[in-house]
Amino acid sequence: MAEVTCRKELDLEIPAEEVTKATEKVAKDFAKIARVPGFRPGKAPISLIKRRFADDIKGEVLQTLVPEHVERPLPSRSSVPFPNLKSTSWSTTKASR
Repeated sequence: MAEVTCRKELDLEIPAEEVTKATEKVAKDFAKIARVPGFRPGKAPISLIKRRFADDIKGEVLQTLVPEHVERPLPSRSSVPFPNLKSTSWSTTKASR
């Protein structure tokens, strides 16, 4: 049997302030447990943590913010499973007003 796939595309805008706040929180959480050569555990500068673990931090932020914002416009539906993000694009452009 052929494998049936179902895909949906969703454009989602999350305010920059929320993304920045979530990124800072995740970076601080990483800084508490990260082992970086030349620094005692938990004492590496946040800027170094952000550079060194950028992809991991971005992934963690996406995994937390996207499901929160997907469920907001769909309150009438019962529990919407949102397991794994397969493909995402991350744009940091500012919205024009």
